[in-house]
Amino acid sequence: MRLLPLISIILAGLIIRRSIKKTDKERSVGLNSFWERERASYASVSEKIDESEWIHIPERLPLNIITDDEQIKEYQQTLKNLSNLSIMNLTGLSNTDIRIKYGAVNFSKLSRADERFTLMSRTLVRLSNKYLELGLKDEAIELLEFGILSGSDVTENFTLLQGLYTESDSSDLKRLDLVMFAEKLNSFSKRAILRRLKEDGKKD
Repeated sequence: MRLLPLISIILAGLIIRRSIKKTDKERSVGLNSFWERERASYASVSEKIDESEWIHIPERLPLNIITDDEQIKEYQQTLKNLSNLSIMNLTGLSNTDIRIKYGAVNFSKLSRADERFTLMSRTLVRLSNKYLELGLKDEAIELLEFGILSGSDVTENFTLLQGLYTESDSSDLKRLDLVMFAEKLNSFSKRAILRRLKEDGKKD
């Protein structure tokens, strides 16, 4: 009878050992795959970047509103400066993904373009909030809609615009389908944005 507990312990040990070996093997395979892909990315040939992938800040955006507010002036100037530079949304792509898709030689250029996209997205929301303080709802909506169309994954860009749509009494206002745009995001914030949109939608 005393052998049963001992046998159970031995069997449990064997099962655990086998499980550890399996996990180590899977981890090893995963690491090898990662490093193979990483090495391949540095050897990738430069690809021509489609013009449609670049983001251009349009001249029609309300960036020339005269004000004494220094923050507004700063945000306006930031967006004007960005309009003369290359901008691309690479949200959701790893460094390896970027090198493989566009070529290693383009990596530095595209990394800077993606950093500008992040700055642009945040600045659009900040300037929109400042415009709302001045009662400039139409101008704020225009900025926020451009952010959505550009692929921004800033949660406030979605929630703020949804709130403005709800407040608007204009039946002529062409509204973006915010849930549809959120669904298309390749970002960690996608689920949080969708949850906020649905929660805020129920409150209205």
